Amino acid sequence: MDTTVGLVRITPAVIHPSVSQGAGAFLSTTGVDLQGYEGVVQAVVTTGAVTGSMSLVRLLDCDTVAGTYVDIAGATAADVTTANQVRQIPVDVRSIRRFLKYGATVTTGPILIGVTLIGFKKYNA
Repeated sequence: MDTTVGLVRITPAVIHPSVSQGAGAFLSTTGVDLQGYEGVVQAVVTTGAVTGSMSLVRLLDCDTVAGTYVDIAGATAADVTTANQVRQIPVDVRSIRRFLKYGATVTTGPILIGVTLIGFKKYNA
């Protein structure tokens, strides 16, 4: 649901839909295109049932949707060790490349996880 505020629209985007993730490296499948977003966006990581833990919670960026994604310096969150947690990772779109992904390492699983992007997008009436 979009909400218009002046010349921008608060626009959520799914970085990764909710999934029960087993142990191992986890990277969202498709990069979110940040074109049109203004200023700081926030990745909201929501976890449900946790059987184990998740570490190296981070955002990655790339110039192209299908390119090689690398960690964004400072775009990290605390490890997840208990159920029903919310982690927020803010990042300024002016300081990163165009496409964004979410990554983590599920140490032991499964963990129920979903990631949403919240930000202001230019609005053309």
